[in-house]
Amino acid sequence: MMREEARFLGIPRETRQHIYDYVILSDLNYEAVKLYKDGSSNYGTATVMYRNPIEVLTVPWVNLLLTCKYINTEMGAYMSSPVVLGDEANRTYTMVVCGTGRGFLRSSSWQKIPCSPSNVEHILVNIHIDCGSRLRRIRTIGNGGPTPIVRQLYQTLNLLLHNGPILSRAAPLQQPLKLKNLDVHVTVTSDGIPDTPSPADNGIKWCLKTLKNVGLLQGYVDRVHIHDENGHTDLAIEAVDNAGVPASWDRNGFEWGQNHSQSVKWETFDENDPADSKRRIRLD
Repeated sequence: MMREEARFLGIPRETRQHIYDYVILSDLNYEAVKLYKDGSSNYGTATVMYRNPIEVLTVPWVNLLLTCKYINTEMGAYMSSPVVLGDEANRTYTMVVCGTGRGFLRSSSWQKIPCSPSNVEHILVNIHIDCGSRLRRIRTIGNGGPTPIVRQLYQTLNLLLHNGPILSRAAPLQQPLKLKNLDVHVTVTSDGIPDTPSPADNGIKWCLKTLKNVGLLQGYVDRVHIHDENGHTDLAIEAVDNAGVPASWDRNGFEWGQNHSQSVKWETFDENDPADSKRRIRLD
């Protein structure tokens, strides 16, 4: 008698659901932005982001949904069920952002995307800044105004909230993300040694407090939690009068929302291009 060939749909549904759980929370390690640098536009300073040359962001659970109609229906219903969405981990995106001692971000990578943008309620951002041997703190203001890292963090968050996981989307989402929590963990090191507590805010905390105070996060995020060398800071986002980008930020690359075309420029990073490799080496 010929043995029946093993099939995914031939195993018990409970076992398939365990497989779905594993796929939903799979690590991605996808560099959405492989490199940052400063640029310029007709309206002043701009942030240049080098997109991953592999333009398609591959998410395992999305691929599984596309295998056949039956799996699409079964897995789609399971992912929308209270069993799955009741677990906060399944409603949390995780991103890793790395920066350097030269005052630039280096890269931004997705670690986990367990649900669609319509279901995400929490974003965890782990920010690692190595200030090298010369600097002990993150510089936010230089002789010419805000340092590049301020613009780069600002526009990365701007694109994330309006474009979702595909930061370089040509058109924004129909509805921007609506988060209960933006959870930011900041690690600042010098020569690999973590910073000691300081009475002053690090630059990232200053950026997030500023966004709260000018009302730009209202309607996007309910609360921001910042974890750094000084402990935990909790920011409740509330409506403010005259919300918007301050006039003093004009021409400094701080456009917000869908109208950011003059503040963000995308280029494709090519590891085989000597110029792109040199840029990365200099930042490292």
